[in-house]
Amino acid sequence: MVLRPAAWVGRDRELSLLDDLLGAALAGRGSSALVAGEPGIGKTRLLEELAERARARGFAVAWGRGWELGQAPSFWPWLEILRALLGRPRAPAAFAGRLRGLLFELAPGEPARGADVFQLYDAVACHLSAHAREEPIALFFDDLHAVDPSSLELMEFVARGLHAERVALFGSRRDVDGRRPEIERRLSRLARLCDHLGLERLSEGDVRRWIEQTTGDDDPGAARRIHAASDGNPLFVSELLRLPAPAAALPGTLRALVGERLAALEASHREALRAAALVGREFGLPLVAALLERPAAELEAAAHEACALGVLAPVSPGRYRFSHALVAETLVQELPPARRALLHRRAAEALEARHEGDPAAPLHEIARHWLEAGVASAPRATRAAERAARLAMARLAFADAAALYERALAAEALASPVDPARQGELLVAHVEALARAEQRASAEAACGRAVELARARGDGALLARAALALGAESRAGAADREVARLLGEALALLPPGDSPLAARVSARLASARQPELDPRGPMDLARSAIAMARRFDDPGLSLSVIHAALGALMDFAPPEERAGLNAEALELAVSLGDGPRALLAAQRLAFDRAELLDAGGFEGALGRCEALAGELGQPRYGWVPAMFRSMRAEWQGDLERAVQLENEARRIRDQGDAEGARLVPARPLSRALGRYDPERLERFLGELSSRAPDSAAVLLFTALLASWRGQEGPARAALDGLCARGYAGFLRRPGPPRGGPGPDDPSVAGYIHMPELAVEIACALGDAPWARALYDELAPSAGTAFVLTTTAFSLHGLVDIALLNLSAVLSRWEDAERHARAALAAAERLGARPLAARVHHDHARVALARRRTAGAGDRDALAASARERLERAAALASEVGLSALEERCRRALAGLEGARPAPLAPLVPADPAPARARPGRTEPLRLVREGEYWTVSAAGALCRVQDSRGMRMLAQLVDEPGRELHVLELSGSPAGVDPGDAGEIHDARALAEYQARVRELRAEIEEAAGFNDLGRRERLAAELEAVTRELSRGLGLGGRARRGASAVERARVNVRRRLTLALRRIRAASPAIADELEAALRTGVHCVYTPPT
Repeated sequence: MVLRPAAWVGRDRELSLLDDLLGAALAGRGSSALVAGEPGIGKTRLLEELAERARARGFAVAWGRGWELGQAPSFWPWLEILRALLGRPRAPAAFAGRLRGLLFELAPGEPARGADVFQLYDAVACHLSAHAREEPIALFFDDLHAVDPSSLELMEFVARGLHAERVALFGSRRDVDGRRPEIERRLSRLARLCDHLGLERLSEGDVRRWIEQTTGDDDPGAARRIHAASDGNPLFVSELLRLPAPAAALPGTLRALVGERLAALEASHREALRAAALVGREFGLPLVAALLERPAAELEAAAHEACALGVLAPVSPGRYRFSHALVAETLVQELPPARRALLHRRAAEALEARHEGDPAAPLHEIARHWLEAGVASAPRATRAAERAARLAMARLAFADAAALYERALAAEALASPVDPARQGELLVAHVEALARAEQRASAEAACGRAVELARARGDGALLARAALALGAESRAGAADREVARLLGEALALLPPGDSPLAARVSARLASARQPELDPRGPMDLARSAIAMARRFDDPGLSLSVIHAALGALMDFAPPEERAGLNAEALELAVSLGDGPRALLAAQRLAFDRAELLDAGGFEGALGRCEALAGELGQPRYGWVPAMFRSMRAEWQGDLERAVQLENEARRIRDQGDAEGARLVPARPLSRALGRYDPERLERFLGELSSRAPDSAAVLLFTALLASWRGQEGPARAALDGLCARGYAGFLRRPGPPRGGPGPDDPSVAGYIHMPELAVEIACALGDAPWARALYDELAPSAGTAFVLTTTAFSLHGLVDIALLNLSAVLSRWEDAERHARAALAAAERLGARPLAARVHHDHARVALARRRTAGAGDRDALAASARERLERAAALASEVGLSALEERCRRALAGLEGARPAPLAPLVPADPAPARARPGRTEPLRLVREGEYWTVSAAGALCRVQDSRGMRMLAQLVDEPGRELHVLELSGSPAGVDPGDAGEIHDARALAEYQARVRELRAEIEEAAGFNDLGRRERLAAELEAVTRELSRGLGLGGRARRGASAVERARVNVRRRLTLALRRIRAASPAIADELEAALRTGVHCVYTPPT
């Protein structure tokens, strides 16, 4: 049979959809799509056709391919693509040097100093953006299921930034079927950002048109038989059409069909192709000649015959590529195990000899061949895998490095005898690669093996290095108990005396332990580690130790001490070229300067943060300056601007899995404290209670909220419960020792050391002994601020305000006046209107309290002073939206009309009144919780609605107008929530059984039709419909397993349902209020309330 060129049938719809994406990219609306399907379904053929259309439309086209039969270097498809793009005449030069330095010139084991994986990614993204301004770009990634994890991560990063670029990104993939879970996970993440196109099998009509176009014959019988044999798989159809007699008995599987086609090759030629397939899908004849120990010229005849049969296609002189991975796989499987191992060894030796002294040697490919070369080659396999892993680490491909170290360990285990020291080195490297790849569970398991080995040998250094590797990526704001336990054990095993390792272990142990209920232990350990490191006069060691030790000192040590250390770390990091550590030091220094009320120093540190983040050019760090600007806007009283900047920071930080939603988890608390707002505090307490109802932290905030509301009984009850659990000493509350257990709740550690909380409670309760103890504790810190660092980015109070109120409780009027003047000066220096309003308000309270004991001649003056300060406080509170504080000032002013002496009153009465409308403004919508009901008011309308989860979510949105709240945050999901899906609807076995039954039913239906058995055919058709329906429920397009809803999707549905129910209840009581709410509310993955202007 004479075949014409391959037909193009059955893919017009898919090509049109992809062509539309090219058009969108050409218009500056970047696009991306993944084409999925089984082997041979035509994924590559479809992309090739699309690439031709892209070229015709003026796109710069570049291809990157996975290695289905070999071990490609990290970022291999990106190397192919970038080499192609950098060689184009219109390629911009701005980023070329940066790309070559990061991707091509890193030698094995060379440290990427000052680099970070996102620095590499940003360089790629910036180059693509700059190139796309010169000419549109179309990138094609073939066989994504066979690429390395780092390439997929980079692809995901680039796909996120395409929306306004003239860049189109396309990829093909098949299902990984559980053999490579890390690849499957990353493909799933990538798929969320791309359009998905699943290719279906060809219909019988498509096959008939294919036969007609390629042979010129219209033979319905042949079309029916070929379609039945191939089940519509295009590759299978193509191969069947190549058989001498397509009407004869047809092979049952595609692999069997490939085998029949290869049988036409001469025996010696087939042997040559087996060796070539072992090299990879693409190969060069000189390497195959070395494997077979035959001249390359002899192999040209084999290559020519294979090309004539369509098995191979020439790539360049002496270089060929198999027509399909299945062809190469079939040839490799024909090799006996011993022969296969021998050829792998020859391939490894030939590659090593060819690339001796070459910094660009294909270390991944050499390692692959040694790892497959049999037990006798295990030592060389271990060394080769280790070299390739080091290169992957240097190139920041941590997941690839982890996989290589795992294989190196497996090869090392085959050695006889096993070298424990060597095994320990590999285990430590494996742990660090896993930790940096953020595979924590796997890292802990590998660390467990290293620890076991270290204990058996009594090797403290190995144990220390394993624990340091596990803690390579620290967890901000949280103690790492497992790392701390291992480091403590390692420190005890290390030889006594100074050593660089002991300094590093001590510093990291200190930070891993913090926060503790008593922070002094980790702080002392951190200080001793820094002193030890300095004795070695090693700048790199000093930077490493100070960087780790500050994790134990931030939030706890005096700000003057921290500022000095952070300034030192900043200069060391800059001099050593360590950009990420320099940025972190500048970030910490900005917090220190804010706490010291050094506005100029804060601005200087913020400027360094912005400059360093700009140099690094990484979303991972770009959110930091935005959060500092939000912090500044908030303390200055511009809540709208603060919320905008916070949203901007969350968007910058968001890397897919709701990372942005998890930023600054304590900001609701700091906002409640800074704005003196019990309603915000109640919402924070509600969320905390839903996660940990029995925690000590709940008791602490219950006491604070009750004291703010003047509910002395509940406040004292919660406080007594906290002290009975052993926390009185940490609160600095004097009294006899209580019975019961000692402190038992690590969750409170982050709050128990916030003295401002204890001050608020003690002052509200008028507890003089407690106030005296707190005053003595805080007096040395006068002239500083209360700051929460990375958990909130907030400056929410002044120590002098706390001392002012404590002085009032103790009737130390002169001290109170002194602290009031200092606090007001600090607030004015910072431009902090909310804090100035608080100072005026609290100073007025002091004047009113003094009236109780003042002489008759002084009472009028004190009343006048209080009135003036309350009016100032009310005006400032109105300007910056402190409605609770403004209302309190208005009530106090109204009380002054009677000229009665007033005690220090609680912040909020037990029965709060509706908010007072401000002049010139319509009354804002308000939701006030009163026991089991909410009072909702707006524009003169008012209604009461029963409490529900939806009402609390609605109140949170209304309370922060303009801020986009992620559904995970609204639903109260913990910070560590897994945003992944619920798994496949059907497992692999069930899917296989369903698919087998579908094939059986189709065959039986065809048989019944042949016998004209209409009744049986009808029954089988009904069963086929039912089975197909159930199968469709578990499969998406292209046969891809459909998965249950993700945590984010479940949260979105639940939040929308609860908000809808709350709005229905409000509508039943007040349609006008419901109309206003519905017009201002937007739901989705991010929800926002935007009131009418």
